[in-house]
Amino acid sequence: MTRVGFIGLGSQGASMARRITEESFPLTVWARRRVTTDAFADTAAVVASTPADLGAASDIVGLCVVADTDVEDILLRPDGVLAGMSPGGVVAIHSTIHPDTCLRLADEAAKREVSVVDAPVSGGGGAAAQRRLLVMAGGQEADVAGSW
Repeated sequence: MTRVGFIGLGSQGASMARRITEESFPLTVWARRRVTTDAFADTAAVVASTPADLGAASDIVGLCVVADTDVEDILLRPDGVLAGMSPGGVVAIHSTIHPDTCLRLADEAAKREVSVVDAPVSGGGGAAAQRRLLVMAGGQEADVAGSW
């Protein structure tokens, strides 16, 4: 079964991550503040100590953070997601970021044989809880189709 990592557990991201656990996918989460991951204590989700640990435990990682700089930091810092992900992994960026940022991050990920899918979401936490988010996805066809 596909192992999923998720970072960005705000009102929308937390609902998305909770749905992943409800579908019985193995889920690893990480947040800058431990109180954020405490909300998953009633699930089978595992809390990673660093984004790299989350990357190492995941086949696909969803990011739902606020800004371009947040996405860049979480992916590229020394203990970032890309430092831990294995070749063949996929990062789905659910944040609304600039296309140039997404392309630059995809280039960096490709150096590690990791793919990036630009997959911003619209609808909010309520829509996520009800499985009614609008997801717009762009990237390599096989990655967008989920053939990983």
